[in-house]
Amino acid sequence: MDRRTETKRTRGQRDFERTCSDNDAPCPKTNGHKRQKRDKDGRKHGQDEQHHDTTFIPHDKYHIGWICALPDELAAAEGMLDDIHERCYQPRSDTNTYTLGTIVEHHVVLACLPAQSYGTNNAAVVATNMRRTFASIHFWLLVGTGGGAPGKVDIRLGDVVVSTKVLQIDLGKIVRNGQLHRIGLPRTPSQGLMTAVTALQAKHKISPSQISKYVDQLMDPNPRRARFADPGADLDLLFDSSHEHIPNMTENCSLCNKSRLLRREARSNRDPIVHYGTIASANQVMRDAKTRDLLTKELGVICFEMEAAGLMESCSSIVIRGISDYADSHKNDQWQSYAAAAAAAYAKEFLSIIPLTEESEAKAEGVMQKTQHTTARRSRNNSSGGRTAQPASQKVHRIRGVKAGDDANQMILSNGTPLRVEKATVRNRGLQLFGDVSLQDALKFLDRRNVAASEEAAEETITSSAGGSATI
Repeated sequence: MDRRTETKRTRGQRDFERTCSDNDAPCPKTNGHKRQKRDKDGRKHGQDEQHHDTTFIPHDKYHIGWICALPDELAAAEGMLDDIHERCYQPRSDTNTYTLGTIVEHHVVLACLPAQSYGTNNAAVVATNMRRTFASIHFWLLVGTGGGAPGKVDIRLGDVVVSTKVLQIDLGKIVRNGQLHRIGLPRTPSQGLMTAVTALQAKHKISPSQISKYVDQLMDPNPRRARFADPGADLDLLFDSSHEHIPNMTENCSLCNKSRLLRREARSNRDPIVHYGTIASANQVMRDAKTRDLLTKELGVICFEMEAAGLMESCSSIVIRGISDYADSHKNDQWQSYAAAAAAAYAKEFLSIIPLTEESEAKAEGVMQKTQHTTARRSRNNSSGGRTAQPASQKVHRIRGVKAGDDANQMILSNGTPLRVEKATVRNRGLQLFGDVSLQDALKFLDRRNVAASEEAAEETITSSAGGSATI
């Protein structure tokens, strides 16, 4: 690499530290780069509250999206963060409001659905907007509360359900006698997420879950978080399917017939149990015990909720639900905060299983140093218009255009061959590419900003090398 190119790269890196990686916009100044040490239980030395880390983290370093539907769910999620980061600017097309932070060394983006907006479509819109600003997100967690479906498994309020499949139960066509013929296909999490689920299941076979520990840490020492406490087994009421709720002023079951309660064996402790299975998703709240039992028997579902189908249709994601009711007429909000905390605690433990990725700039620079470089010739006065002859072993292309796809970007080369990449980030002085294939060309650093307005369009060349990432 010649001195001129090296100088440009160094200057570009300095400029990048003052800009948002995806939007080319200025970001808040940083006040430090060191994080406080923490004890084994996750607390900081000499500090009880969360650490607000003022270090600027570029957008392309956030790889996990976390979506909630309710304020209690977002509050529980924020309580699980080890560090809270400074927010960066985002494009106007992104209407989400974010909380950024770190959980078990993963950089995580938290977002909640708009107030009073529920359903599968709204979840998909939030995820789409998040992708506009944080294009490097690998997968999403949909974390919150849901209604349990007792019968197939011994599910209790405060337990956690993790999706192995998600089925949209209100998608289909009406046939004879008003029956709904369902046409929705089950959606499953990606292989990478399912291997993490298996690893955590195996871990729980020999050691207890960390859910109760994380919920206790969420409440201590902030008294305002007492709402996330376990309501207790006395308020875990499951009535038979034929007994309808008798409403009262407080919306609890004080007037309901306690003789209609189903008898269940008491558990030895109050630690939530994690269940894995099919989650039913729809745009309506399930509040009828007979319909619940019918769908449970027909489809084998163990939980009902309202957002998962929209998210899993377009994003790699997994659904984590804390059980706050039994999807019957006795549904109320007594268990909502604790169930949200239990789901968030499982999500934190789940992230401890997910391996860290290696997409640092140092690695990208190392790849570049191992590649062969060619010089892009720019000259409006070159009468011959010739190009430097390339060795036969190098396959040289001229970049003709860039086209953005739905889930990837394509660079159209001069021979018409599209080069697909997972992500393209516009920086101050170039374009960084992370390929989903082994790149045959180490992309040459381009800098058009210093070319005079009167200068003719320069021809850019790129050279080849096998690598997972490169910088133009």
